Amino acid sequence: MRGRDTLKRELGTLPEAQTQSLARLIDQGEPLPGQSAAAPRTLPLAVRRPPVLIGRAQAWARMEAAWAAGQTIYVTGDAGVGKTRLAQDFVASKGQALYLPGHAGSQDVPFAAAAHNARARLAASPQTELPEWVPRELSRVLPEFSSDGPAAPIDSEAARLNYFLAHLEVVRLTGRGFAAVISDDVQSYDPATVELGAFFLTQNYPLGESGDVPRHIITYRLGASPALTGARIDALVAAGIAAGIELKPLDRAGVTALLHDLGVPAQSATLPHDPHILMGGNPQLLLEALRHMFQTGEFQIDETLRGQAGSVVALVAERLAYLSPGALQAARGAAVLQDGFSLEVLGLSLLDLAAAWEELEEAQVVSGEQLTSDLVRGAVLSGISPGVRTLLHRAGARVLAHHPVHPSRVARHWLEAGKVAGQTLRPAEAAEFYAQAEQSSAAVGDLEGERSAHLARKAVLESLRGSS
Repeated sequence: MRGRDTLKRELGTLPEAQTQSLARLIDQGEPLPGQSAAAPRTLPLAVRRPPVLIGRAQAWARMEAAWAAGQTIYVTGDAGVGKTRLAQDFVASKGQALYLPGHAGSQDVPFAAAAHNARARLAASPQTELPEWVPRELSRVLPEFSSDGPAAPIDSEAARLNYFLAHLEVVRLTGRGFAAVISDDVQSYDPATVELGAFFLTQNYPLGESGDVPRHIITYRLGASPALTGARIDALVAAGIAAGIELKPLDRAGVTALLHDLGVPAQSATLPHDPHILMGGNPQLLLEALRHMFQTGEFQIDETLRGQAGSVVALVAERLAYLSPGALQAARGAAVLQDGFSLEVLGLSLLDLAAAWEELEEAQVVSGEQLTSDLVRGAVLSGISPGVRTLLHRAGARVLAHHPVHPSRVARHWLEAGKVAGQTLRPAEAAEFYAQAEQSSAAVGDLEGERSAHLARKAVLESLRGSS
């Protein structure tokens, strides 16, 4: 578009038809004349998920000791270091796990993570019969349990205790049959849910016995938790209620063992050394590098890997280029909307979405109902234009407004749509989106959210008046 305008302005002409045709092919990601579309190589199953946990014997032993002592286990470490894999493999050695992933974007909504977890627990144990008083208390964060209007506000310590006990009852009743619950990425939890979780762990319920609170394995990213979360964890560890384990990157011996386990051709004596130095022993970065090697057929540290050292985003973006339009659309929707992900927002039929999701799982972009990591989400977001991001947030807000979700989630999407519109020189749209965010925040009594949206809208309107 800019090139065409420049030609018209400077030379008084337009691009030739052949040039315009080439531009359309490039824009659509189609192969150019004389080229063929690159076919992605099939990744070996072992590279998608290594069959053996490497370099975690010491951490595993500490988890065994904590398990024997009846302690809750906290596992922390850098992004991509393998916290989730360790927790899943450890619980699998004991029995069935209930997996509760954290949801990015939940930090600012009180009890947002508690609502996610309560729904997931009840869905995993559909036979659970709740005492009559429990749904009434849960209706404060789960609108589907509200039968006779909004629940009374929590206006006393007794009311707060009843609300906490209702969540504890859900944990107790839905824990039967599970060896442990894995709460993943709790750095995304809101402070209210963190406080609720600390309450659970101080109630002196026997852990892991039939009918009682199940054991919990909890993971969080090192240095990414709010101060309150870190203080709660430290206090539980100091009291002997919990054990804290920090995962470190793999050493060179661990990298060598991983390469051998995955059947990477030993074409160079320095191959184990090079990726260890380049990727710092981070398992996820190493696996992304190996996926690149298998797809290119070159088992060496090439210029692509050297240029992308320390960042998985560009490597994931390379894999995204092989996705079909439907799969890429689904990945972009999931990345932007996060916990507001919805079929209606994407405009895909159930069959189309199922096919797209299978493709995304094959490409290691999603796992279950979530993107595989925040690093993958960053790679997906990096390829979305501001205009498309605005459309997705706007569609998400409109669709979610007709679903039984907390209005603050609707407000967040309106607010994000306003920010992106403002950043792309569309102030009128931004003002409209901020007004919607202000209205949604006011509906739930979120005074800070209402004020932020109001000030943002005021600033946009003032800029419009100043430019007129």
